[in-house]
Amino acid sequence: MPAVAVRADRHENYLSIPLEPAANLDSESRDVFIAHRVMRGDGIVEKFTDIEQGIEKLFGEYEREVPHPLHHWGVAVGGIIHHLQSDAFFNSPNFYENKKLPTDEEYILYPAGTTTFNDLAIQESGVQTIYNMPATYDPISNNCQRFTTELIGLIVRSGRIQVRTLKDVSDDLDAFIPGSSEYLKDLAKEQMLEEPVTAAVVEDTVAQKQLLEHVEAVMAANTPMVTAQNIESKLQHIEVEKPENAVEIPGTKIVEVLPAQA
Repeated sequence: MPAVAVRADRHENYLSIPLEPAANLDSESRDVFIAHRVMRGDGIVEKFTDIEQGIEKLFGEYEREVPHPLHHWGVAVGGIIHHLQSDAFFNSPNFYENKKLPTDEEYILYPAGTTTFNDLAIQESGVQTIYNMPATYDPISNNCQRFTTELIGLIVRSGRIQVRTLKDVSDDLDAFIPGSSEYLKDLAKEQMLEEPVTAAVVEDTVAQKQLLEHVEAVMAANTPMVTAQNIESKLQHIEVEKPENAVEIPGTKIVEVLPAQA
């Protein structure tokens, strides 16, 4: 397989609004959603010509089903969508993009919990997530679903993470410190920080595991699988059913799934 050129900058910020001057992990609580849409429109299949061109290589390599290439997933918080993008479906560089959630596109939002990260802190979490992933898009294991799961794992606070001040990182090597995705390489040796920092630390590993399993289950249940035998028909005929417990957001094409009653 030919080598893939890696993007020098794996983050594209398309926000038309300014972010906060500083990342804050302990801001107001906001809902986090698993965002799902099907890529549609004239020319969308032609845009992904490599889907069919590379299908022989794809299934020759994996020899099994793959997630439907036009079903897309991301994370939505406060009217902003954070997601992994790629210029092509197969063997292409990937990158993280954040922008205002389009109100004229059909999105289904599934609840995933809450976060106290402000928008800049979420953006920095997205940057860390993409740089922790391989730089080449893979439809099986290095895709938008993986990015969604890992970003939610960083930012969702309810039941799994606590925000606290750290003076010593020796016991919290998995802590998230905004703007310091490489901090472990430097600080793990010294252990003591020059100044205390605010960090997000996993406190409940059971709840964290349950959260990530929930995210993965939502995406698996709503992403059809395709095979070499049915991919052409699957690309041409895409049906998405709105969940029964979903409500439309007025003035948009977005629907929000209501949380299950305890």
